[in-house]
Amino acid sequence: MRIAATIRILALAEATAQARGGDNEPSVTSVLTSRISIPSETLMWAQSGARKMFARAGVRLDWRTNQAGSAGTHRAIIVEIISNTPAKSHPGALAYAQLYDGSYVRVFYDRIENPYSTHATGMLLAHVLVHEITHIIEGSDRHAQEGVMKARWTHKDLVDMTWRSLPFASEDIRLLHDRLNNSGRQTAQVHLFDNRNQ
Repeated sequence: MRIAATIRILALAEATAQARGGDNEPSVTSVLTSRISIPSETLMWAQSGARKMFARAGVRLDWRTNQAGSAGTHRAIIVEIISNTPAKSHPGALAYAQLYDGSYVRVFYDRIENPYSTHATGMLLAHVLVHEITHIIEGSDRHAQEGVMKARWTHKDLVDMTWRSLPFASEDIRLLHDRLNNSGRQTAQVHLFDNRNQ
């Protein structure tokens, strides 16, 4: 019997913009709930790395805990992190975003995990999450020539991202700001919960 550890992240996009005295920076709010099967150090590196990457693009990423159900799910982006990925499921991919038939992301954790380094795993997970969430926010499957939104990272990219994050291309920064500021997706809330027993 194969046991797959499944974690879902619900990224809820709220249509209402929040006035923030003089703060025009778009934001993505990430809400973590429950215990998950990813080591806490790995998750810490992933959260911190993702926050810094979005900050460099001028987008604030706020992580919250224990707020499941704090917003409706009618505009949810579901991000599912799975292990024991079948070899025939998207060969070579670390994750994919389903843009046009609902907003859905699946991350293949067993293709990301480095058993010798929680830091390396966390930083790669940060890049994968930022890459796929950006696809959903931008509403596009486009890729950049370089950086975090590159279609396929090289071995050098993978080594580099362990110690410094890959940047966004200027076009991706523009698209992120346009979508977050002008399309009713001012804030995206990400709910992370463990559904291994479901």
